[in-house]
Amino acid sequence: FLKVFYDATNLFSTTKHVTTNLVFEEIVSIYHHLYMLHNEHIRALTCKMQEKFDKYFKGYNILFAIAVVLDPRFKLSYLKYLIGNLDKPDAIVKYEIIESIFHKLYAEYINMYEDSDTCNMQRTNASTSTTIATEEYK
Repeated sequence: FLKVFYDATNLFSTTKHVTTNLVFEEIVSIYHHLYMLHNEHIRALTCKMQEKFDKYFKGYNILFAIAVVLDPRFKLSYLKYLIGNLDKPDAIVKYEIIESIFHKLYAEYINMYEDSDTCNMQRTNASTSTTIATEEYK
């Protein structure tokens, strides 16, 4: 039963690798592990653990969710799946908040390259790729 917590502790406390993108997945894994049906002895122990989990991780840091999307292996749809597994009642609201953050970051990225004083060739290439990406996104 405790192996999930041991693995998560080792992952979170590693110093040689960046693990921010994996934190959210581990939180969901622990959530499922705590709320699975176990025998009566373990179920009695998990009640207190569930309270602590909800206290510290139900209101998770949004940066963990953003890190998931910035990981090249994952996309917004995977984050939506993870949030749906963790916060069923608030999943859509939290997902929309994170999605709007990415839209704002993208708009800032566009403005940054439109305002820069780089050579015309770079500006044209950036503008073209931004236009293509915007059209594909819409």
